[in-house]
Amino acid sequence: MIKKNGAISSANFYENGTSSTYTITGTLTDNNGVFSGFSASNYITTNCSLGANSDKFELYGSYLTPSNVSQEQYVICTLTRNLAVAVVSNKFRLQVSSNNGGSWNYLVNGTTTISADTKYFYKVVSDNSNVRLYLSLNNGWILQSTAALSGTFTTTTLGFGNHLPTKVAPTLGYTDIKDYSVKVSGKEVWSGLDAYFLNTNPKINKNYIAGHVLQEI
Repeated sequence: MIKKNGAISSANFYENGTSSTYTITGTLTDNNGVFSGFSASNYITTNCSLGANSDKFELYGSYLTPSNVSQEQYVICTLTRNLAVAVVSNKFRLQVSSNNGGSWNYLVNGTTTISADTKYFYKVVSDNSNVRLYLSLNNGWILQSTAALSGTFTTTTLGFGNHLPTKVAPTLGYTDIKDYSVKVSGKEVWSGLDAYFLNTNPKINKNYIAGHVLQEI
């Protein structure tokens, strides 16, 4: 056993209280939790079970767009067709399936024309009657698209970087998993920050303290 005296200087400490995890299928480039290199065989799945019908859910995240924002690319998507956010034709698009995952009933393009090589923060929220997609623009949340909730839904695994049911239209840009948070019924059920540190830091059981280390003194 090696012992060493010293002090650790850390920017922040985080406690994992959500048991959040993710799994990489294939190989991705990981730059401190910012993932790229998505393809039909390279993507991320999580242990978060989510559907468009989840009680008053809130999903917060970000997407750093590539040079090509006209080509269809899925930012998030559930394993069975239920809920997705994509970029296509220079817009963010909200997708909802309300026929038990058979097909996308609602594919609603946003109102804002987005730019290449730009980081956007977005949220998807439900009031149990409608699902709405917002972008953070000019210090405020701007409504982009709305999909009504009716029919039969399948709650299933949330993933990043691909259209998970068919593995087409992968993400072309960059996904910072640490920016993501999912709440259901007012409670956070999945945290990308928790998941990232759970994957990259030593831990004891599911609850732990992790530090983003700057330097050792």
